[in-house]
Amino acid sequence: MTIDDATAPRRQRADAERNRRALIDAAVEVFGERGLDATVAQVAARAGVGQGTAFRHFPTKEHLIAATVRDMLERITATATQLLDESDPLLALRELLHAGSEMMIKNQGFKDATANSPVLEEDPHVQAAHEHLLEVSGLLLSRAQAAGVIRADVTPEDIPLLLCAVSATDIPRREEQPALMGALLRDRLLRALRAGCTRRRPRRQRTHTG
Repeated sequence: MTIDDATAPRRQRADAERNRRALIDAAVEVFGERGLDATVAQVAARAGVGQGTAFRHFPTKEHLIAATVRDMLERITATATQLLDESDPLLALRELLHAGSEMMIKNQGFKDATANSPVLEEDPHVQAAHEHLLEVSGLLLSRAQAAGVIRADVTPEDIPLLLCAVSATDIPRREEQPALMGALLRDRLLRALRAGCTRRRPRRQRTHTG
């Protein structure tokens, strides 16, 4: 066996992994722009590979959709993990909500898949990525609750639901309406989670003169 014969399988594996990564990145873009009606052929063209290569990695379009959902969940989780180093627990949670909802609003395919596709329930890799997101989000949430700045009845499962709720509304993209997006997250969504937000201020008593 020559050196070239020994290294050939490694090169093939590296090429296959590059193609798979290129397909996922392309699918995130294409599904994000066109929704889930986009075709595998369009994704393959964006990735610069043949349609046959795409189907070797992802036997069906549903497999490709699942891979993109998993990738997006892992991106949100990576952001949440970085925010564990933020000293202000309320700011960390706000940044997670901001980053996650902005990602969902900008990506029509991810929005459609999480709202209408059974991929979250059927694909074990997507389920694992979702559970990891809940775990890291729960750490951020528990820190904020321990600091007394977030309501005690909020659960980690509420975080993805809030992200989906924000993305389901007809909100202009952040680059088009940055003030609107900031107001939504900071002044409305986060306010609903704040500790003591359900308390009502006592009515001011009227004084009668004369």
